[in-house]
Amino acid sequence: MNTPANTDGIRAVPSHRRCLWIYLLLSLLVLGYVTALTGNRSERLDADAWEHHRAVLALEHDLRHPGNPTYATDEPSIRYSPYSVTLAMIARSTGISAYDALSGAAVVNTLLLLMALWWWLRGYGLAPAAPLALLAIIFLYGQPPGYANSNALSDLPWHQVNPSAFALPIMIFSWAWLYRAKGRGLIGFVLGSTLLLAVAVLCHGMTGVLGAFGLWVTAVGSDRSRWARVIATVVVCGLAFGLAAMWPWYDFLLAVGHSPDKWYWFNPAIFKLMLLVWCLPAILASVAALPIRDDPFIRTALLATVGLIAIAFVGAAAGSATLARLPLAGLIFPQAVVGVFLYRSGAMDPRSWPTRIKQLLDRNQATMSRALVETLVAGLIVAMAFPNIWLVMREPHLARNWISPLMGREDKQPHHWDHYDALLSPHIKAGDVVLAEPLTAWPVPSFGGRVVSAQHLEFFTPNQRERLGDTDRFFTPQTPHSDRVALIDRYAVSWLLLDRSHLRPAVFAELFLPDAVVGDDGQRVLMDADRWIDIPGSLSTPAPDKQ
Repeated sequence: MNTPANTDGIRAVPSHRRCLWIYLLLSLLVLGYVTALTGNRSERLDADAWEHHRAVLALEHDLRHPGNPTYATDEPSIRYSPYSVTLAMIARSTGISAYDALSGAAVVNTLLLLMALWWWLRGYGLAPAAPLALLAIIFLYGQPPGYANSNALSDLPWHQVNPSAFALPIMIFSWAWLYRAKGRGLIGFVLGSTLLLAVAVLCHGMTGVLGAFGLWVTAVGSDRSRWARVIATVVVCGLAFGLAAMWPWYDFLLAVGHSPDKWYWFNPAIFKLMLLVWCLPAILASVAALPIRDDPFIRTALLATVGLIAIAFVGAAAGSATLARLPLAGLIFPQAVVGVFLYRSGAMDPRSWPTRIKQLLDRNQATMSRALVETLVAGLIVAMAFPNIWLVMREPHLARNWISPLMGREDKQPHHWDHYDALLSPHIKAGDVVLAEPLTAWPVPSFGGRVVSAQHLEFFTPNQRERLGDTDRFFTPQTPHSDRVALIDRYAVSWLLLDRSHLRPAVFAELFLPDAVVGDDGQRVLMDADRWIDIPGSLSTPAPDKQ
């Protein structure tokens, strides 16, 4: 059935069936892309995926008392979520590796996102807009954020393993459910969405907060039974909070009331980058939809966009990372608005573009302005697609290992997983503490070890700033040998891991003791800490250059 032109002068749009087939094709391409490339995520040394892998690995080893996945301590991790516990149980019962379990989860999370987007728009009668909404969601960023909750094309393969990538689509399903529910159907919504919201907030607090916020704006923006939906939302939020408080793997109430390490979690520079670069194109482009704000979806999504920006500034003033970064988590609202706007303007129909281009020179100001806005918004998505596609081709954790042979280039993949596995696995035992600078140490827990300081902090662990300071002091030139030995003793360090590319040559020369070396892959050196302490008079031994 064709969708007729609406009464405000916006052009007729393509048929529902045609748009469905286009969306299915785009979905298969995105799903295949993530499936093919998510296994390369270990080629990015600083990826969030390492911390989620170590959480699943620790739970797989001991489901009930896993300890901390990063440090050799007993406190739990906020990453012991329903998502990680489920993947650990799958790994334990099937024998697949934690890494492969996360790869499979990335594919499932992507499928859920694609299904949720369709279902969300379909509830508002806008399912045919899904292809353009999807393009806006994966391309419309000032630059790919590389942060949790990003759906940028170049971020998908290494971010879809994250718990946030699971929490977002189940919240979108919940928003769609609330808008569709009526009468007794609201009871089913309350029961089902209570569970969904509790799972989402346990998996990723920021996405859970976004989910609750999305329920509120869906209720307020509804064009029917508004108060019934508001009451249902209040009940869902209250019950979900109580249900989350019962989670046994970490203390949810402590996580809500605990505000540790604000110097780390809230970063003003990231806040500015988020608003002025990552989110700005989608937010500005969504303004084009103001003339059609009578549409319930447009009204709801624009209300959400304004609300998220206001909450972000309140969060920034309070130093709350969760609130300050909500616009990135909720960027799907203005992005979807842009997709719906372009659909309603007929931009999906190639036959409309010759006319639209002619209208750019029309003497009628209204006609010219409308054509200009539609062209600029569509052009913005196309322009923002290029940085994503370029990153896909050149980054080692994406498609570079496929592109290079086609272009006759040599293999320059870092092969981090293979190198760390060969260097660490024959020597370290589960729980051994490895001392390295934070970036070099970041993958270590994926191979059974624990670290002194981490690239990303744990939420419940105390004194992490001191850990970072101690690590920095150990790797500072001319630090007295006795001070270094004291730090090794303090953290019960078993191994020293040096990376030639991440340490200054003078520091590497000070620390490298050939007689303590147990492994050397040309870039990284693993040394026995006890042997390193016991070897006298070796601090001036020159280190071989293997770069």
